[in-house]
Order: sequence, then structure tokens, then C-alpha cells
Amino acid sequence: CVLQSFLPLEVTQPNQNQSETTDGPEPVVVASIHLDAKSEEKRVQQLQRCLERSLELSASPYPPPLIIAGDYNCELFPGSCVHAFLQNVKRDEQDTMSEAAYNALHIADDLDGSGLNSPENEVQYRIRECSRANRLPSNTLPSKEQLQSWDNLHASVASFVYDHCWKLDRVKTGCTRVAYDHDEEIIDDDSESVVQHTDSQSRTDNDSNSDGCVPGKHGRKTMAQWHLDHILYTSHSLVPLGKWSTLEDDELSRERGLPNDRVPTDHLPIAALFKRCPHLRLDEKAK
Repeated sequence: CVLQSFLPLEVTQPNQNQSETTDGPEPVVVASIHLDAKSEEKRVQQLQRCLERSLELSASPYPPPLIIAGDYNCELFPGSCVHAFLQNVKRDEQDTMSEAAYNALHIADDLDGSGLNSPENEVQYRIRECSRANRLPSNTLPSKEQLQSWDNLHASVASFVYDHCWKLDRVKTGCTRVAYDHDEEIIDDDSESVVQHTDSQSRTDNDSNSDGCVPGKHGRKTMAQWHLDHILYTSHSLVPLGKWSTLEDDELSRERGLPNDRVPTDHLPIAALFKRCPHLRLDEKAK
């Protein structure tokens, strides 16, 4: 994680409901990250450390206006532990969800796990993302131990976000990576055809980050698409005004994969334009 703070050239004057406690304009902190490709726990640790370091660059006791952009190596779907950074939920609510998740898994022991493809609530989303992160075969439920570890990590993120008053959101960029599905196993055409893949690469209409990223077929192998690059920002102090399009507007890359003869990298770049907003604070009377 590389961080840099920037002082804005123009600062909007606070209105009567706002109070500036610093002597000058508050810096905007921009972070560039590349999270771990294999471990959700390491991704959580890296993103949490990035947020902690950004506080060191703040000109006030409050979280600074912050943009965190880069390769997250995960899709930030609901139920994932990294997605929990986008939620501000009390810890006791997380504990309740965790117990419900154990109960749901116990009930589902007699099922084939096909419900993971169409989750309907927070519990099912979390079970699905736990299965994907552990790279289990398609429609395979995680063990109770795996889910318990997942829920503990999810709850620790929720507590961190709530305790430090973070309010983060994600710029709604689309898929940035397209290639043959590396989890697919293709049997030779001369033998009986069997295709196996992990649920981590499945795409459903319920994936909140789908943005029109529909896998296509190229021969007998799947040309899969992933949301791996993201821009997170502090939604109380920054408002996105525009963004670059991604694979939804690049038919050639969707067909050929990345890199190709037009795009020499395996990830499409992303960018966004933001409007800086005054940081709402209590005035002395309200304090």
C-alpha cells in the first residue's frame, strides 16, 4: 500500500452546520494497493493497515477524504470479508448473523449446495463467499470450521469499521480481467466430456458487481470475467462524478481475453472523477 496526501487548490467554505477545526484545507489521501491473490485474511490485514496508515496523514482526528484504488484480487461481492469494509454494522449484529450462519449450514447438510448459486440473504451470501475463497468445487458447502473462521474474520472487519467510524463505498466499475477460466478442467474430446470448475468463477444475476459481465464460450473453455480492480472512497467526503468504462464497452477484449494485440496488459485500467465535499463535523455547541 502506497499512500500520498494532496492539498486541494480550492476549498468549499463550510456552512453554518459545519465546523472546520483545522488551520488549512484538509488533504485528500490517495492510496494505491495490490492485495494478496490467495488469502482473504491477508487481504483484510492489508486493507486494514492501509486505512490505519491513512489516519496518520489526516489533518484532524477524523478519517481523511480517502481514495483506495488498485488490484484487490477479489470481487468484493456481499458476504466476503473484504466487502465488510463497505458496511457499518454493529458487532452484536454480526454475532447474531454468525450463529444464524452455523444453523443454516447445519440445515443445508442434506442438500447438494446448489443454493450457493442464488443466495437470498446475508447468511447465504456469506456461505457462498466462504466456499469461493476456499476454492471449493462448485456447489460444495464449506465445513463448519471453515465457516466459523470466515465469520470471525468478517466480524473483526465489522468491528474495525464501526469502531473507527469508517464509511466507505465503491465506484461501480465493471469487470477488468478476462481470460480462460483457470479453474476449469477440460477432458479430451475423444473421451467422455467432463467439465469441473470452482464456484469462485460462477456468475449469477445476484452478484451485485455483475455490471453486464457475462462469461462467454470460446471453444469448449469458458472465457471468464472478473471484478478484481476497484476504487473505494470515503462517501461522506467524496462524491464520484464519472468513471471510465471497462469490459462492458470492450467487445474485442471480451472475445479474445487480456492481454491482446490492442491492450498489452492483463487488467484494464480504471479511473474515476470525484467531487470533494466538506467534512461534516459537530460545532462546539453540538459537542
